[in-house]
Amino acid sequence: MKKWTPQEIDILKEWYGKITIHDIVQRYLVDRNFLSIKHKAARLGLVSHLTRKINYITIDSKMCPKCDTTKSAQEFYTSSCHSDNLSSWCKTCVINSKRTERNNNKEKYRTLDHNRYIVNREAWLIFFIKYYGNSPICQICSKELTWQSTTNGNAHNTVNWDHRNEYSASVTMVPSSWLNSHICNNSNQATWLSFDFGILCGSCNQFLPTNKREEWLEKALEYTRSNYGTRV
Repeated sequence: MKKWTPQEIDILKEWYGKITIHDIVQRYLVDRNFLSIKHKAARLGLVSHLTRKINYITIDSKMCPKCDTTKSAQEFYTSSCHSDNLSSWCKTCVINSKRTERNNNKEKYRTLDHNRYIVNREAWLIFFIKYYGNSPICQICSKELTWQSTTNGNAHNTVNWDHRNEYSASVTMVPSSWLNSHICNNSNQATWLSFDFGILCGSCNQFLPTNKREEWLEKALEYTRSNYGTRV
């Protein structure tokens, strides 16, 4: 696939989400196909609110040419590229085909995955600087931190994301893992902000327990006060 030109990117940004991808190809980007536009839009963080209704009432079943088996419509992925709104192959064949392709080209996909990870990490970094500022500070000890390597590792001078409220946090996985597994687009950026993570240095993040923080802090304060006057 040839490289996208600045003119093509401008056209995609202008029309994506306003008209269907099919119309974009027919009118403006005749050298592109549905999948290339879909993938490029995802990399640019473009969001489309246009949906194509799929009526399963008139499509009860379909034959998969890959396994030569007739299956119910629910056994196929939805696809607006086809007149019946269903993918050509069934879900099982699609999954097996992708798995075989990756197994036969491990080095290729390892490189692609790594490059995709690097690009996505840099996109999140730009978002963090824009939203939180260029000089993050630990919200407990006020230590100056850096954004470098914020999506992996727990160095004491880099940002550590913290579940500041164990009862209201809407994600239970490690924040850095969530970042690595989600592309940096408008939707995921809004989801990230809804988590309301705190910014801590590595030392403060390791110091605080994950669960029952208020109880732990109260006991720590009680212990400190009860033993402060007994020192010789």
